[in-house]
Amino acid sequence: MLLEFLFFGVIWNRRTMAFADEMTTESDLTKYVDETNNFHLSYPTEWVLEKKAGATALFKNPSVKYASIGVTVTPVRIDSLKEFGSLEDIGEKLVEAESKKQTTVPGGTFMERQSERESVDTKTTFYEYEYRLITTHGNKRVYNYVGVRDRTLFIVNAQAYEIEEGGESEADEKTRALYREVGRSFDVLK
Repeated sequence: MLLEFLFFGVIWNRRTMAFADEMTTESDLTKYVDETNNFHLSYPTEWVLEKKAGATALFKNPSVKYASIGVTVTPVRIDSLKEFGSLEDIGEKLVEAESKKQTTVPGGTFMERQSERESVDTKTTFYEYEYRLITTHGNKRVYNYVGVRDRTLFIVNAQAYEIEEGGESEADEKTRALYREVGRSFDVLK
């Protein structure tokens, strides 16, 4: 079920056409609290909250057409991520599933970073993944932050199309820093 949500349920971005000055810096974040679904995170202040089927919360950048950060919350039968698999096992399955998508160029999936962290407030374990995709619609980077608490799966999914091939432009670096900051801010409520 975790993989199904990661791969098919929370993909919204198409192509980002932005320049470095259109990206938000980490000092421009606003805290969002969803007491009904038991989580909080910080998101870029000028972004707007929209409704989307399958998403608990979806934040979109009004300046960059396809830039968004989504949150999905769903009940599961496991008590922790470790019951589903190790950080590396889930990362391998994630990249494998992405490589099978019709729009992914053969050999076009690259895990760039995976880590495990414990949240500050609730000590919930989160797996964090950053990977690069070469697709028929352009190159993109995907950021996933996944945790389980009280038999509930929490997923933050953000994708950004690269401005420059290889994702090395100033705008790409600002997007990476922004999505990491948002991911670090995510936690379940006590």
